[in-house]
Amino acid sequence: MGGALSLHLAAQRGAAVSGLVLVNPLVRMPGEAHRALPVVRHLLASTPGISNDVAKPGVDEVGYTRTPLHAAHSMAQLAKTVQSELPRIDQPLLLFRSRKDNVVPPPSGKLLLSRISSTDVEERILERSRHVATLDYDAESIFEGSLGFISRLTTAPAQG
Repeated sequence: MGGALSLHLAAQRGAAVSGLVLVNPLVRMPGEAHRALPVVRHLLASTPGISNDVAKPGVDEVGYTRTPLHAAHSMAQLAKTVQSELPRIDQPLLLFRSRKDNVVPPPSGKLLLSRISSTDVEERILERSRHVATLDYDAESIFEGSLGFISRLTTAPAQG
């Protein structure tokens, strides 16, 4: 959800957002079950939570045991909003995307890259990590890459 919220903020605030670093962002809801949320959320309070999509042994993500369906419906609405806003996003983007992600499938990242207007875009595929990549095998490369990207955007050009 953090990626979708960051994209929404970038679309809404424009130049006030200098750049985006995203890790496995949700832009498109996976599967088809979300289509039933407008009705099902009134019949069922929650479903089992989604957490711990980490490949690295011995690492546990602390997550919710249940997903409230009103919140899932809100997330689906945010995803639709973000999809419509993608052409307004022209800030530099560094996208980290796990090749195997059991939460956000690859079409979400591909949709993002196909619709944004930014000309400063870098996608880095994470071969060893899953959805919670910042706790997984590729965490250090995400941190280093993010720092380099932010440094590039915040370093004043040399006066010549």
